Amino acid sequence: MSKMLRRGEFWRVGRFERVELGEGKHRGRDEAGRAWADGFVSAPAQQQRAQPAQFTLFSAAMLSWLTIAVVLGSDISVGQVLALLAALIILFAVTVGLLSKWASQMRVSQVRAERTRVAQNRVTQQRAALNGETANRGFRRRWLLLLRLRGVVTFLLFVLGVAALLVSQLFVQEQQRNQAVSQISERVKNFPVELVEYPKQKMRAGGDTTNWVTAKTVNDPAGVRVLLWLSGPQPAEWAPGTRLLVTGSVKQLPRASASAFSISVRELSEAVGGGSAHRPPGLLHPVNTAAATLRSRLTVASGSTPGAQLVPGFATGDTSLITADQQQQLLNTSLTHLVAVSGANCALVIVAVTKIFAMMGANRAVRNTAALAALAGFVLLIGPDSSVLRAALMAGVCLVARFGTVGINGTAILGFATTLLLWFDPWQAIKPGFMLSVSATAAILLFTDPIRKRLLRMRVPEIVAMPLSVTVAAQLGCTPFLLLLSDGITVLGLIANLLAAPIAPFATGFALLAMLTLAVVEPLVQLVLVPAAACSNLVLLIANWLSDAAVATKIPWPQGLLGAVTLCAVVLLPLVFGRIRKITQKPSPGLKPRLRTAVESVLIAAAAVLVSINVVVKPNLGAGAAPTDWAVVGCDIGQGDAILIRNTADPGTVMLVDTGDDPGLLQECLDDFGVRRIALLVLSHDDRDHVGALSQVREITERALIAPRTLGQEERTVVTQLESAGIPYSTGGRAEAGNSGSVGRISWEMLGPGLPFYSSETNEASLIMRVETGELSVLLLGDSSEEGHNRLLREFAPETFAVDVLKVAHHGSKDASPELTALSHAKYAIVSAGAGNSYGHPAPRSLESYRSSGIVPLRTDLYGHVVVRADENLSNWVEKPPD
Repeated sequence: MSKMLRRGEFWRVGRFERVELGEGKHRGRDEAGRAWADGFVSAPAQQQRAQPAQFTLFSAAMLSWLTIAVVLGSDISVGQVLALLAALIILFAVTVGLLSKWASQMRVSQVRAERTRVAQNRVTQQRAALNGETANRGFRRRWLLLLRLRGVVTFLLFVLGVAALLVSQLFVQEQQRNQAVSQISERVKNFPVELVEYPKQKMRAGGDTTNWVTAKTVNDPAGVRVLLWLSGPQPAEWAPGTRLLVTGSVKQLPRASASAFSISVRELSEAVGGGSAHRPPGLLHPVNTAAATLRSRLTVASGSTPGAQLVPGFATGDTSLITADQQQQLLNTSLTHLVAVSGANCALVIVAVTKIFAMMGANRAVRNTAALAALAGFVLLIGPDSSVLRAALMAGVCLVARFGTVGINGTAILGFATTLLLWFDPWQAIKPGFMLSVSATAAILLFTDPIRKRLLRMRVPEIVAMPLSVTVAAQLGCTPFLLLLSDGITVLGLIANLLAAPIAPFATGFALLAMLTLAVVEPLVQLVLVPAAACSNLVLLIANWLSDAAVATKIPWPQGLLGAVTLCAVVLLPLVFGRIRKITQKPSPGLKPRLRTAVESVLIAAAAVLVSINVVVKPNLGAGAAPTDWAVVGCDIGQGDAILIRNTADPGTVMLVDTGDDPGLLQECLDDFGVRRIALLVLSHDDRDHVGALSQVREITERALIAPRTLGQEERTVVTQLESAGIPYSTGGRAEAGNSGSVGRISWEMLGPGLPFYSSETNEASLIMRVETGELSVLLLGDSSEEGHNRLLREFAPETFAVDVLKVAHHGSKDASPELTALSHAKYAIVSAGAGNSYGHPAPRSLESYRSSGIVPLRTDLYGHVVVRADENLSNWVEKPPD
């Protein structure tokens, strides 16, 4: 460092002085000045450490990622962010220039002053340097402070420059998306697209599946992303590069979506023949097709092997065989990452190939080349998933570095991979897979070693300390981002990961070996699938064993950005304390101990206030006071219906009956009661006050049940919205063979209307259902009439209507059967009506029938949200208790 400074800075000063003062006459003074400079710089410079370039690249990538994520997740204009970044870059560039100029002027003036002093005192050069070292200590401190400040500003300038570069790329791609969307109509016919990923399938509650695939436009030079919602499983040979002609309805997707628009596919075919849409596929298309066929064969073989549902997930990330309950159990125990292909899979492939070639006696170059080839083949097999690409890029850089003597720095490689991925696809920044992959990798790189050393000092064996430190570090990195997806902190997730960690490598290894066996000697695949199934079964057993306990022991924590920031503050607090103590650990009189105490006190107080406001105070103010042990909720959404039903032992599986017509009020109710996913959406009939807010819940709905079509009804808005969102749906009603079903622990039976349905009245088409949660029962009457109730009384036995909770018909209208109300023997009647509505709901006649039957009416127009708990007494809670 001192040599660089002497050659790069002080030598230029000396050369300037020689020109100014004359080469021969003042040579002694020039040498004395350089000698002083050597003494001035060498000792302090050796103690300083320049900001590592690796950490600079890592910081630039992280800032760019967070900036893009904030822009895409909000209404902030990309142009505004670019303008702000440009202003900061200009400001910092000017600051660097000024600091450099001041530092140079300080050096020149000090060298001149020292030479003058040497000439006047007539001392030797060495003595002059020593005197200068002592006499100018204050100047040296100021000068070094200036250099450090310039280094910090230069670091920030580089980081902001990278962020501005990536945000500008986002700006360009967003303009291309908007242009593509503006040129497409609401319906397309034979629209050409090219697949960019393998088709995906997810099993929903009740056994239904959702199928989709991501493609890109062919006629558009930019190749804008398109999401295709498919009606069912597609041919096994479909792979990235396959070109299709699509017919269906188009829906523009939100800005935060990775695709510009979606197409609910009605008809499709592979593109053959001539024309711009039928260009020859790329060179890799045959390889991708073979990989797709191999993936499909592994899924089929695993489906026919008992207990092998997770095997395709361990090998290729394919979770199509996992049931909805198993998905929820893995989510509850924080084990979903095991079936998301990432760095562990890439490492396993590289290690296996390297070991095989090492046993064959290959040198390092051959081993690295073989590992690179195997890694490339593995990426082609998995597809362009964000976590796989991130891991493959990092592994590829490490392998290339091993060809020479270049040092490898994990944070630099992570920064490089993140920057490259965001350049090609900025929307990666808000994909959950990308967020969790990058955050976990960064935390492992930064925190694993300190945690491991601390565990070793606590006398924890190395064999336990290493996996425990990796698991804890990854959990610390992921948890703040998990709060962006769901509320609460899963404590038992750490234990589940520690139990599953030793099993995962064997499960992944056997799964990959099974795929290799399928490609080479298919008859022997069962020999490999059996141990793979055993390993995957162990993981499922761990998830099943800890799932309920994980939900019960979940630490309440607010969801969203504020909750994530609060958790980061709590996690980073010990690190800040450690740094403060390291700085002030040497005993010194006066300020330092008091300063340390003051800073620590302020940090503790700030963290306590932050946690108290967000974790304690805020959840217990207003809407946050809603009970968490609810079983049935009547949402206060004005003049309309929105009923939430669940089993409290399975809180993640929620049935929503109708949506009302106010998206804002519906979302408030969902937030108040912690609903993040709707397993089944029941739309009792097509009136606006029951389906008007459907758009608010399309993104979180897994499956829908709708009323039958009325006479003369051709276009149904409900059907169009469900199809455009790719939500599978079925038509309810009572057929001759009956109509019943279940989702999680909730089961239902259809009592009406009868099918086939012949009426033009939407109210008469209302679904009438009896719902059982295992804890209580609910009778849902929709907007049915007294005539329909009398028909039910003739067709069903009286005990059919005996329930715990009655959702009254038509908001408490007088057009209802008092006899049916009495036969329900319900403890509560939920009356969903708007305050001061002009319809006179609920009617006095209906209120009297509830009272005469001993039923307590829970009215949303008077009490706001109303709740029935599934405790021994079926207690209730209301948002606005009566005076």
